[in-house]
Amino acid sequence: MKKLNLPDVTATNAQDLLFYQIPQVLFDDYETFSDLNGWAILLYAAMLNRVKKKGSNFTDKDGRLCITFTIEEIMQKCRCASQAAKKYMKQLEDCGLIEKKLQGGGRPALIYVKDFAYYESDANLSANEDFMELYRNGWGIKPGGKPNNINKTTEIDSEDDDDSIYLPGVIVKAVSTVVRKLGNTDKDKE
Repeated sequence: MKKLNLPDVTATNAQDLLFYQIPQVLFDDYETFSDLNGWAILLYAAMLNRVKKKGSNFTDKDGRLCITFTIEEIMQKCRCASQAAKKYMKQLEDCGLIEKKLQGGGRPALIYVKDFAYYESDANLSANEDFMELYRNGWGIKPGGKPNNINKTTEIDSEDDDDSIYLPGVIVKAVSTVVRKLGNTDKDKE
């Protein structure tokens, strides 16, 4: 392998670099995703990238967004043999991150990349339960309802008292929804 002679990254040119995005939950929720190895996670990031890229994705006859990713492409991206490429695909399929539909006739399988916005980890469910507890205590909005006690504030406790946050009930619901969708709560880090 030839060693490259490259300049340092600067704050200006760092913004122009292209990156794969990897959902943090794949690293943080070890219990759910313990069967995924690092290459399978990177392959999933490449699939997410392909789904986002116009011209690389298409809709099937049922209107579902899908991509193709041949074993040869996986071998190149993951720098692996055919058997390993198939193993990574199986890991992603077995844990529900993708759905694969064979087309036959020598055509590559259709791959449906699953949406993380609907992933419910134990931490996400706990965050939603915390919100419902706030609501039951009169600090928030009923789902589909009108604001209740909108002028009150709610303290959200953190581990040390210096970081407590005071929020109106409406914001608590919005924050809880965002936290649930992103799967990024303090409980994830415990």
